[in-house]
Amino acid sequence: MILLAGKVELFIISKSLKEEDTGALKNILESLIQNKADLRDKVELFVEAGYAEVSEKGEGSKETVRILLISSGYYEANCRDMENEKNICMFFKDGLTLDVVRHAQECGAFGVFPVDRFYGEKQEYAEIARFETVMKRVIRNKLASYYPESEFSKSIDWKVSKVDDEKDDYLSLFADTSTHETMVKTRQVIRATSVYSGCLKDFYGKVESNLKKLRELETSEKQNTREAVDLLKEIEKCSTKMEPSFRKPVTILLTGPTGCGKTLLAEYIASELGFDLSKRFAKISLVNTPENLLENELFGTFEGAFTGAKFRVGKMVSMAGSAVFLDEIGEIGASVQAKLLTYLDDLRVIIDGYSDPRGVKIPLLLIAATNRDLQLEAKRGNFRNDLYQRFSYEIKIPALKERMSDFRYMISYLLQKKNIEQSAGVVRISLKAIEKLESHDYPGNFRELERVLKTSIMNAEMDERDIVLSEDVVI
Repeated sequence: MILLAGKVELFIISKSLKEEDTGALKNILESLIQNKADLRDKVELFVEAGYAEVSEKGEGSKETVRILLISSGYYEANCRDMENEKNICMFFKDGLTLDVVRHAQECGAFGVFPVDRFYGEKQEYAEIARFETVMKRVIRNKLASYYPESEFSKSIDWKVSKVDDEKDDYLSLFADTSTHETMVKTRQVIRATSVYSGCLKDFYGKVESNLKKLRELETSEKQNTREAVDLLKEIEKCSTKMEPSFRKPVTILLTGPTGCGKTLLAEYIASELGFDLSKRFAKISLVNTPENLLENELFGTFEGAFTGAKFRVGKMVSMAGSAVFLDEIGEIGASVQAKLLTYLDDLRVIIDGYSDPRGVKIPLLLIAATNRDLQLEAKRGNFRNDLYQRFSYEIKIPALKERMSDFRYMISYLLQKKNIEQSAGVVRISLKAIEKLESHDYPGNFRELERVLKTSIMNAEMDERDIVLSEDVVI
């Protein structure tokens, strides 16, 4: 064993512990030490019968820190002998009692754990994880005074071994409960809409050439309105023939704060449903666009609709048989809301200046997103409640502060993504840097975390280091 400037010695005192208790502790700690590269050569584990055997070994040197792992009962019987010990982890069985609490307070124990929950019928993985987390933190804090920050680092493959498909991004990689619930709901929605999406694919194949001609007419110097009408009627005829597949649209609403990954989730859903994101997926931002311009962009116009109007294929028509993502739908005004309501009723796109006031039947998958509480906005009169109720499915995405158990997974993922994108030389991040990142609230959610970490990586690169240190993190 190669020992550097300092080390930690862990002593399991087996007296007053059952053999299975000692065995469980030993197995957990051995696994912890071996699986953590920054601890492997700096921590030793011993099993001793009692405190007398530990005392015989002594502290070794000023660079050695020892930690005692003892039962509450053993401490009660030997508290006078151990009154100078500063680093004690205490265990109990058969429930927490007032005596255990008192003993832990007396010795200043940094952790108190139910050892009978570490194995057997009572085993709880959450308790084991809590114990491991506390032990890692304590050991690393003890070693921090002996080693430079760069010694306590994580490789980029710490949590995530490979990132090769952006559509999966951080969404399905992590274990936070709220994220898991979101992804379960997402998978349910994907399954429920797969048949409809398959029909859209068939429809798109039949009208693709018509859509291409419409887009060509829009950019033509001499617009042929009659031809545009004929093409729209052919498209509607095709959609009518495919009844009942297209009686009602399938619509998905994504809710969550700014920067939480709504666009990413929309792309993920569309991709999983078989939509080619380069051809059959359109994102339309509804923020800071005048209502009349937004209405024209979404629904299109014909010559004569208003002064200076020309034929324009709206996104709702040009993306027939495809997926349209309306980002921040809570920002749209009354007239756009009214036209969207008409569409969500029976798939009809109302085009200003079109000869048929009923519009054109255009099937597509509509995905909308908002950072607003639409139910609350409806009560305030800012959003139509009947429009909100028309959405087939709603998926809520948690804010970053609600999923902190995923936080280190995300850091690891972003490190890998950065290196894949730019072949950067930064491959590690120190624990102090991670802790500094964790201390921030991130009102901008995942997007803000990504920005902060990219800046941190750039700072490390400027100093020609392969590791992000706490000094690189600027929040």
